[in-house]
Amino acid sequence: MKSIDTELADELWQEFYRKNGRVWLTVKSGSMLPLIRPQDRVLMCRAAAGQLHRGDVTVFKRSGSLIAHRVLKELHTDGGACFIEKGDNADGWGEFRADDFIGRITRVRSGNRVFVLDSRSGRLAGRVLAAWFYGTGTVVKRLKSSPGIVTRKTGGAIRRLSIVPSAILLRLCCAVWRLSGLRNRETAG
Repeated sequence: MKSIDTELADELWQEFYRKNGRVWLTVKSGSMLPLIRPQDRVLMCRAAAGQLHRGDVTVFKRSGSLIAHRVLKELHTDGGACFIEKGDNADGWGEFRADDFIGRITRVRSGNRVFVLDSRSGRLAGRVLAAWFYGTGTVVKRLKSSPGIVTRKTGGAIRRLSIVPSAILLRLCCAVWRLSGLRNRETAG
């Protein structure tokens, strides 16, 4: 159950967001490490779900909480559009419906630096990560569902084989964002 102070804070930032189309929020979890750390601030900007692209870091609602994860792929179902999402530091992926989408993260303020996710290099790095995460996740999922191929021993090896390159690629992409952020200095206002 939320306290009255928490409910009031939720109402205030939502009203500010409705009026201005953008709001700075403080991140609480480490699901997007190393790009977004706990206590970093992120700029969430209004966008339509139809404007989302593979690699965008989005904010959506799940079970009453706000979640910031990367879009891996858009799906069209009988119930409308939905998106496959993953936290950069999370195992596996999930889905959210277009109705649960709230906004897209375009900036990350870490300490006194602001990193620009919607710059040309930032979008490219996001797309590369999304394609990698979706591709490796699909391969691991197919291997696990193939009878006789994956045993307890080989399953762990397959998982490790995907984690090491993922960690390296993630750090390279973070370096791109950080370099991009250094070239695109902004104030967090």
